[in-house]
Amino acid sequence: MTALAIIVHNLSVRLSRGLVISHIDLCIRIGELVVIIGPNGAGKSTLLRCLAQLVPHQGELSYFPDTRKLLNLAYVPQRPMLPTGMTVAEYVLLGRSRHLHWLSAETYHDRYLVAQTLEQLDLEQHAGYLLEELSGGEVQRVVLARALAQQASILVLDEPTSALDLGHQMQVMQLIDSLRHQYKLTIVMALHDLNTAARFADQVMLLQQGCCMATGSPDEVLTEAKLSRLYNTPIQVLTGADGHLVVSLAMAEIS
Repeated sequence: MTALAIIVHNLSVRLSRGLVISHIDLCIRIGELVVIIGPNGAGKSTLLRCLAQLVPHQGELSYFPDTRKLLNLAYVPQRPMLPTGMTVAEYVLLGRSRHLHWLSAETYHDRYLVAQTLEQLDLEQHAGYLLEELSGGEVQRVVLARALAQQASILVLDEPTSALDLGHQMQVMQLIDSLRHQYKLTIVMALHDLNTAARFADQVMLLQQGCCMATGSPDEVLTEAKLSRLYNTPIQVLTGADGHLVVSLAMAEIS
């Protein structure tokens, strides 16, 4: 049986506006891709920030192997703050800083990994561009490239495809999925796209008003009853020709 990467037990987060995350339990195994799904305001981003230890929490949050210094975890926020006057290549190279000794410079290997990551994300032609010259979708891919260049074993991603067109959404998700199998990465992400979650996730959590409504495989969790209750609207779930679930709004019955 695959070893655990993260244990979450009775996790709660209280911010100034009150209890945002309430008594969450979740076990994530090494190499799993876990998707957090829920309507706006459900607490998805807060939960991810908590997993990255960026907000105080109550309850148990354990990583294996021990990553108390978080050198082994990369977090990509939904709206990253980017420095001005820095090129794409320089920004992605910052992902290698955790591997450098104090006051040491990056090596040929570091630069090679950055170039390889930029190529994988179709960004090599943007290497010399300033960050402020990029589109929203390009920024999202650059921030993801920095996280991948970090070579952390745990990635926490908040809506990593939200600003991408359909082609790049699938390209980025296929790349993330390929890399996590290749390097046994453990990935936790928030997504709005239910079909993407159904296609790529090993485990899905439905989050409603900070509480876990359901956790399990896509087949167990992405049901018409659960999703209709989560989003308070009729949802239809079918099985596509490729065997993956297809989620859509239920069409009104025509008499």
